[in-house]
Amino acid sequence: DPSSIGQLVSSGCIRLYNRNVEKLYQQAPKGTKVHIIYYPNKAGWKNNYLYLETHYPIVHEKGVYENTALSAKQVIQMATQNRPANIDWAKVKQVVSKHTGIPTIIGEAD
Repeated sequence: DPSSIGQLVSSGCIRLYNRNVEKLYQQAPKGTKVHIIYYPNKAGWKNNYLYLETHYPIVHEKGVYENTALSAKQVIQMATQNRPANIDWAKVKQVVSKHTGIPTIIGEAD
C-alpha cells in the first residue's frame, strides 16, 4: 500500500518502495544483522551545517513506545561533541515544536 509509506501504520514492518527493497536486497549480504532503532530526534552534519530532524513520539495504547528516546538537546550535544557549532536555539525550539520530520539547519561549524 504505497499510501502507508512513511506513516505510522505498521505492526513492525519496514515500509519501502519496491525499487528501494530491491536495491537494499542487492547491497546486503545474506546474514546481515539489522538493528531497528527508535530516534524521533536526529542531529547530523552536512558540510559545515548542523541539521535537526524531529518527529512526533510514537504512542500506543500502552504508553510511549520507547522511554529511552533521546531528546533534541541530547542528540545536538552528541553531534557537536567533537565538532563545535554555533547553535540557533530559537530555531531548535521551533523545529522541536513542529515535529515535521524535515531536516532543518540549526547551526554552523565554529
